[in-house]
Amino acid sequence: MTLSERIQELCGAVGTPGNEVEVRRRISSLLPDGCTRRVDTLGNLLVEKKGAKAPASPILFSAHMDEPGLIVENVDPLTAGVRFALSGNLDTHLLSGRKVWVLSGTERIPGVIGIKPIHVLRSTEPDEPMPAEDLFIDLGCMKKEDAEKLVHPGDAAAFAGAVTPFGHRMLRGRALDSRSACAVLLGLLEQDLPYDITAVFTVQRETGSAGMKTAAFQVQPGAAVVLESVPSADLASLGAKKDSPKLEEGPVLSLREQKSFYDRELFVRCQELAEQEKIPVQIRSAAFGTGNGLAAQTAGRGTRVLELGIPSRYSRTPCCVQSLKDLDALEKLLLPVVGMVGDILS
Repeated sequence: MTLSERIQELCGAVGTPGNEVEVRRRISSLLPDGCTRRVDTLGNLLVEKKGAKAPASPILFSAHMDEPGLIVENVDPLTAGVRFALSGNLDTHLLSGRKVWVLSGTERIPGVIGIKPIHVLRSTEPDEPMPAEDLFIDLGCMKKEDAEKLVHPGDAAAFAGAVTPFGHRMLRGRALDSRSACAVLLGLLEQDLPYDITAVFTVQRETGSAGMKTAAFQVQPGAAVVLESVPSADLASLGAKKDSPKLEEGPVLSLREQKSFYDRELFVRCQELAEQEKIPVQIRSAAFGTGNGLAAQTAGRGTRVLELGIPSRYSRTPCCVQSLKDLDALEKLLLPVVGMVGDILS
């Protein structure tokens, strides 16, 4: 299976925070022979792969399985619309009119996110962010009783759709900014490794990185390599910034995030390694938000962290865009990174 095919397979699964079962099953089905796997209490998938030798302390590689989504609260008695809350960081400007799937048991219930019609909005409303409590999911039901037969409070919902190739070796679609890293990490597990590693596919990154905190505590790694998507604003029409990661220019090597600096030796050595392997990388020194890197860094006794990112346009929207050129380069880089980290820990 090619990298593009793995990505499309994983993005076909729905996995909002706390509801990553379908994603985990698909990842498990793609694991190569020779891996030992287990699922922990929170739902993280921990995979051990033997290499040529054991490192002085464990090496952890991670990617997160979850995508931002919605959670059902109740059904409006007058309209039969399904009221919901956000599960993760989503811009409500982008929600109206979007097709969604509501996960009810093993069923995917199709719906559309509804909003007050534009011709009856107040004059100021079109320019205002629409709070989630003013939106609803239309299930095509006219009565509350009919809608309540389909969905229940606590059910998860996510954008509907698929990932498809387009343009010049680009991919577009739902959940791409989380699942592509999982697909790249699966590619690493298919190779002969210089050192043993533990690959962790984490849960609940979008709601505070609970999965990474507990996984890193269990593994107690000497170093963690965290794979993340990195927002890109590289289009001139969107006010491109000089320091914004760009598609087709390679993986992104991050020095820090909003509340922490990553390990400088790993950062510098990875730059040197990429140059030696003739793999283009981009450097990000600006800090945006927090994620699995900080969670790994501060778990247990503390962990040295290297973060490698995938440039992504329109992150946390119904349709993210990434370049297969960047994804191929990241997959190529990971194998020598295993050797580099193992040597540093020796």
